[in-house]
Order: sequence, then C-alpha cells, then structure tokens
Amino acid sequence: MKTAPDNPERNVLPKSVSEEDLIRALDTSGYPLQGQVAELLTPDFFVIEEWGYVDSDTKTHRTLDVHAYRNLATDRTVSVKPDMALLIECKRSAYPYVFFSKVHRHRIPDFPRIGGMRKSGVSLRAPGKHRAETTARVLGLADLPFVSAGPPLSAAFSRAVNKGKAKPASAEELDHDGNVRLTGTDPWNTLILPLVKASDFHWRGSIVEGQNIAALYPRLILNISVIDAPMIFVETPNGKVHPTLTPWVRIIRHQTLEEKYAGYRWEVVDAVHADYFPTYVAEHVMPFAREFARRAVLMSEVLIRGGAVDNLETFDWSQIKVAK
Repeated sequence: MKTAPDNPERNVLPKSVSEEDLIRALDTSGYPLQGQVAELLTPDFFVIEEWGYVDSDTKTHRTLDVHAYRNLATDRTVSVKPDMALLIECKRSAYPYVFFSKVHRHRIPDFPRIGGMRKSGVSLRAPGKHRAETTARVLGLADLPFVSAGPPLSAAFSRAVNKGKAKPASAEELDHDGNVRLTGTDPWNTLILPLVKASDFHWRGSIVEGQNIAALYPRLILNISVIDAPMIFVETPNGKVHPTLTPWVRIIRHQTLEEKYAGYRWEVVDAVHADYFPTYVAEHVMPFAREFARRAVLMSEVLIRGGAVDNLETFDWSQIKVAK
C-alpha cells in the first residue's frame, strides 16, 4: 500500500485487516462508484457528494450519495428560468438485481416531479370548472419519449443472493430448492427509500408561496439509482419466466400520504446500470431536459398566471391559453 511522505509511523493497518481484504471491501462498497458518478457529471453539473437532507419520518439528518444541479435557462431575461436536479444513490453488488414487469402501463400524472412551483400546482380553468393541475401535465411531458417510450416498468424488485451466505430477513423473501434466493427488503431500503425521502425534502424546500409571483424557477427533479451489478428484467406472460439483462428500468411505487386530504402519490426511480449511465444522461435525460426547459419558457405566462382550456379532461398542452 502506498504511504504519504509525511505519514506518521503508527498510521498503519492493524494485523487483523489485510490489504487484500480492505481493497476487496472498497471495491464492493458504493463509495468508489459514487466518486465515478460525481466525476462523470462534474463538467456539466454542479455536484455535491453526500448531499444532506432531513428524513421526514425520523426528522434526523441523512445524506444522499450525489446531488447534481444544472441550469437550463438560456435567456436570463425571461420570467421563467428552468433548471434541473439529479438525485442519485449508488450501489455496487456481486449479486444481480431482479426487476419484475409491471402489468399495467398507465400515465403517471406527476412524473416527472417539478419543483419551484406552487404546492397546489398550475391553475387551469374551463367553462364552469377549475382545478390545479401538475406542471408535468401542463407541459405535456408524458408525451415525450423519455416518459412515453421510456424503459421497462417495474413495481416489484429483488436482489438475488447465495442462499448459503445469509438467512432470510423476512417472511417476504422468496426461497426454493436451488442455491439462490430473492430478497426484497434490502433493495428497497438501500436504493429507493433514500431517494424518495430526499426527493420529497428537495421538492418541499423549493415550493413557492403566494399568488403574486413575477418569476418562477421550475426544477426538473429525477430520482436515479446507479447500480454496478447485473440488472435482470423479468416478464411473466402466461406464468412463464422470461428474464432479460437490461441497463435501465423505471421503478414505480404507489405511496399513500399522511397529510390530511393529500391522498396518494406515485414514487418513480430510474434504476440505471453504471456502465449505461453516461448514455442515459447524454441520450435520454438531457434531450428531455432541454425540451422541458423550452416548453417551460414557452408556457411561462401560463405557469405564472394560470391557463384556460376548453376541456379539463382532454386538453393538449399546446392548446392552453393564458388565463384572463
């Protein structure tokens, strides 16, 4: 192991820890991967490693692996100045992650989540009706390829581990007579839950209060799990298993909210293989982000003052007029 020139004599590994074991532990942890992701994004994003947030349940301070911010505004004189934030959790494993196909592919009304707006959403009016609509719906983001074509969708996922290495953590874990079992508890707690909580904290902190607003800063927020492990997508038509190695899966989970009258929310996380992550950002995220920014500026007066449509149920984003 290298030693710095000014390293003191007693700063050495204990005999109980071999250099080989230490390097192996470092290779399998998420920290080196976190650094690789941060380095990749640094030329084009303002990156914070170990970004701090407050856990909404425990009220304790926690950290997310990577927070990457990028300004998307090309004209600082306009009243709407869009930007974006990538919230990223990294995980490296020797064992595969298994994602099970979602049966129904339906429109998610609040994906992607847009910060920097009023909590109630964008005000829309139709003859005799009025409601607050999500910014994603007002900008027609669901029709863009990043959302509409997108990756395979999954609502359930697990990690395959060697059955002899550890005992099942819960009754939910699947088992069989082979050497591999599937565990669902660990992936949710380590990959998804930190992103869900960090995203909610980030979104809440960007909410704009009041109605008399001269400018808005709509922020595209994407939750991303970067995984350095085999990623397997499983379709089960007619009960037959068809596994496919795939580099990008969109995880969708239904979340009931505790706030009074709040109802529910869809939590969305993109699971992306580490080797595919540069392609994911360059060819999927950035084209989508640029079109989001273009539409946000184009619809700036609607986002600020509200809009009017003929029918609240069937309107297209391009048909929205500025409310009078």
